[in-house]
Amino acid sequence: MKKKPRPEVMLGLTEKVELMCGNLYVTVNYDEEGEPFEVFIQLGKAGGCGYSQLEGLARMISLAMRSGVSVDEITEQLKGIRCPTVSYANGKQFLSCADAVAMVLREMGARHKAGSTH
Repeated sequence: MKKKPRPEVMLGLTEKVELMCGNLYVTVNYDEEGEPFEVFIQLGKAGGCGYSQLEGLARMISLAMRSGVSVDEITEQLKGIRCPTVSYANGKQFLSCADAVAMVLREMGARHKAGSTH
């Protein structure tokens, strides 16, 4: 399996999730066919161990997407990963940053397929 080359310009959506450890920002960029292509994840400010772990997670998700792995397969691996601190926001429970990323990817994908960006 060979990963797709990245175009110079891509369109994407960013969602903010408020967690106990700070604001998590998940950006998903889409290819010309409207398929998820890459992910960027930020937690609050740059730097620190948590930030570097999330950057690594985003790179691996992006590599998987660009290599044809479905978002469903990716989110199945991430959902339910638990951190010592559980967060609640907007009526949702987030077990960890990875769990929050899985939820954002699922919900963003559903909205994208439905043609809505809200």
